[in-house]
Amino acid sequence: MNETDLELLRRYGRDRAEDAFTEIVRRYLNLVYSAALREVRSPQLAEEVAQSAFTDLARQAARLSPDTILSAWLYQVSLNRISKCPWMMTRCNAIVGCTPATQRVFRTLGS
Repeated sequence: MNETDLELLRRYGRDRAEDAFTEIVRRYLNLVYSAALREVRSPQLAEEVAQSAFTDLARQAARLSPDTILSAWLYQVSLNRISKCPWMMTRCNAIVGCTPATQRVFRTLGS
C-alpha cells in the first residue's frame, strides 16, 4: 500500500515507526539535497543541510498541520537552515563560495 505523506508522518509521530520515516526520507532526500547543493555549492555542506532538515522533521512530525505540503516544508526548512547558521555562511564562503542569492541573505542577516 502506498501511504500518503500525511499518513507516514502520523504513523511516525504516533508510533515512531522507523519504516514510515525511512519512506519519507526516500521520497524527499534528493529534493532537499539538490536544493541545498544549488545554494551552498558543496556536497558536504548540502549533506549537512539535508541531515538537519530531516532531523527537524523527525522532531516536529507529530506537530505538523494536516495541510502541510511536505516538499515545500522541507525546502523551506533547508533554506532557513542555510541562512540562519553562521557556521554555514563561513564554511560556504571558505569552501566554494555561495550563490549570489545566498550571499544576499547572509549580508541581510549580518546587518
